[in-house]
This record gives sequence, C-alpha cells and structure tokens, in this order.
Amino acid sequence: MKKKGLIPNKSYDIFVLGDNISNYLHLPHRIDFYDDDPYICHDTYYFDNFNFEIWVVDSKIDTICCDIECYWQDKNLIKMPYDIFLTMINYQQPDSEDSLYVLTSKHSGQNQKVYDFNNIGLMVWVWRKKIRSILISNYEDE
Repeated sequence: MKKKGLIPNKSYDIFVLGDNISNYLHLPHRIDFYDDDPYICHDTYYFDNFNFEIWVVDSKIDTICCDIECYWQDKNLIKMPYDIFLTMINYQQPDSEDSLYVLTSKHSGQNQKVYDFNNIGLMVWVWRKKIRSILISNYEDE
C-alpha cells in the first residue's frame, strides 16, 4: 500500500500544517502539555496508528516531527543516507546548518548535524551520515 507521506510546506499523511488540531481530535490520541517549561512553546500530540509527533501552537498544527518514518516520493527518509536525500532534492544546499548535542538516553547523546531547507519546509537531523529525524514546517507562512 502506498503511503500518503510528505507534501513539502503543506502536510504529512492526513495532517495539514496550519490546520486547527480540533479537526483531528476524533482520532485516538494523547497530549503532552509543557506549561511549566519556559523553553517549550508548543503542545505535543501523539495519534494512535501514526508514527510521528505533532507540535501545536495556539491550536494550529505548527510542526510535524518524524523519527520513525517519513515517506516522500515513496522513500522513507529516516535512516536514509544524507547524500541520497541530497540527490532527491537535486543537490540543493541547506539554508543553514548547525551541530547540536541530542540526548538519546539518561547518560548519553549524539552530536547531530542539523540542516534547514526553508523552501521545502524541512529541518533534517543527521548522525553518522544518516537521517535520524525530520521536522516538517510551513516556511511559506512564516
């Protein structure tokens, strides 16, 4: 069965960037609120049967965070070699890049490279030359 997947700057699967989250609350889900954390300005929604998080700001879908699977052009970007991803986007260079330490457990972490591709609304997190997670946003609305 073909996955619906990513439409850059628009959606992932059935979830549309900018939509009111109430349009999806009929689906089984749980929510994490971060009212006590001044560094996190979104609520996180986890929907059963979907392998990604949805970050919501002011009741609107702001970002979709994929770290298990992220299908685009019938290919899963998660665990894909970064250089293969670059061929998929015609070797477009990122608008910015950074290196961030990401905790992976209580006592260890990884220095991941983070690449921003604003025109396709993707932030790509890479470790050991493979994509580890993707943040999907709508840069056209910013």
